[in-house]
Amino acid sequence: MKLFTRMFILAIVTATLAGCNSEPSESDIQKALQNKLDEGNARASQMMGRYGVNTDGMLTTLNSIRKISCDESGNNKQYNCKVEVDITSPLIGRNKSVTTINVINDSGKWLVME
Repeated sequence: MKLFTRMFILAIVTATLAGCNSEPSESDIQKALQNKLDEGNARASQMMGRYGVNTDGMLTTLNSIRKISCDESGNNKQYNCKVEVDITSPLIGRNKSVTTINVINDSGKWLVME
């Protein structure tokens, strides 16, 4: 019984530690990119609002994202992720492209680095 208990505890600890150094999921990348776009949209709305400009249709929209791959970059918290991004932005319209996004894990929250 002691052996089973030790093995069970070891399995739990191993699984927990393995999750600490894992690359971001597609959902993690999408949330991080959406947060970055929301920050940019808020700044744009604030700036245009000072001049009485209506921002309807003038903000960037994230339509979808598909993770292709992620490579560790320097340490176990930072990754360069190749993704397919579908974005609609003013003047350019809807555009789907493959790009690399640098993300970092900051206390459990993934952030897009510039």
